[in-house]
Amino acid sequence: MELNQLTIHELQEKIKAGETTSTEIVQAVFRRIDAVEKDVHAYILLTREKALEGAVRADEEIKAGQHQDPHRYSDCPERSSLHKRGHDDLRVPYPP
Repeated sequence: MELNQLTIHELQEKIKAGETTSTEIVQAVFRRIDAVEKDVHAYILLTREKALEGAVRADEEIKAGQHQDPHRYSDCPERSSLHKRGHDDLRVPYPP
């Protein structure tokens, strides 16, 4: 089963067991989005860089034993697909 198909609880267990990282999870989610977005048009805006930066920070905190809130840096599309203007990864769901 792919990481993007697992529940948050299953992902947390995999992170705790050292079987995956937050960064790997975010990358898996974006691979899936890249594979299907052209057909489903589910997102107006993807903040790929911001999501990856948050995942790296979370991984660093986990490694240092300081990570507390699993959603603190979560900027994955599942959490929020709409963000402020100014991002260059804009995807419009419908033709103008």
